[in-house]
Amino acid sequence: LIMASGPLLLLSLPGIEAFLPPHLHTGAWVFSFVPVILYLLFISNPKPLKVVMLSVQLLFGRRKRILEALRVYEDLAWRHLANAFLVTIVQLGIILTQFFLITRAFVPVDWLPAAHTYAATLFVKSVLPITLGSLGIGEFAAVSFYAGYGVSDAVAFSASLLLFAVNVLLPAILGAVYLMFQRPSFRNDSQSQERSSAA
Repeated sequence: LIMASGPLLLLSLPGIEAFLPPHLHTGAWVFSFVPVILYLLFISNPKPLKVVMLSVQLLFGRRKRILEALRVYEDLAWRHLANAFLVTIVQLGIILTQFFLITRAFVPVDWLPAAHTYAATLFVKSVLPITLGSLGIGEFAAVSFYAGYGVSDAVAFSASLLLFAVNVLLPAILGAVYLMFQRPSFRNDSQSQERSSAA
């Protein structure tokens, strides 16, 4: 969803059009709507995607791998995509609301500008995964995008960094600690299985 709506999110940010030549404005808006339309068409009917993928993959001469990959789409029904779409919307809404609440703790801001800023930030982080957890990329994007709504660089940077800590860093630390304490039990289970198989 973010990847499909990313160009539209970026283009609709305050001040972004100023970086484009005037004769490209119309073409940029038309181009930004194309991924959204294709995404909605896929949600409504996923079968054409199978034909497109098969045609592209056959062009590169990897038929066996393609046919195995495309088996997933055999039983893919509209209700499955609708459920996945709803789950994605809920998850994205929670993340955007988190960013809004963190920003709201520093400065008064409405939900829509905060959601717009961080949705565009998520798109940039997805397109440029060049750092661990996109750390630094998201902060730079949030600072750049939030400036159009009059939010200071310090607030935008702090909100993005805190959200990274809450959603990525903290769960990673807790998961690492959990695995450290579970490792002996895994080792004992594997040793008991080896003994039983040897017996």
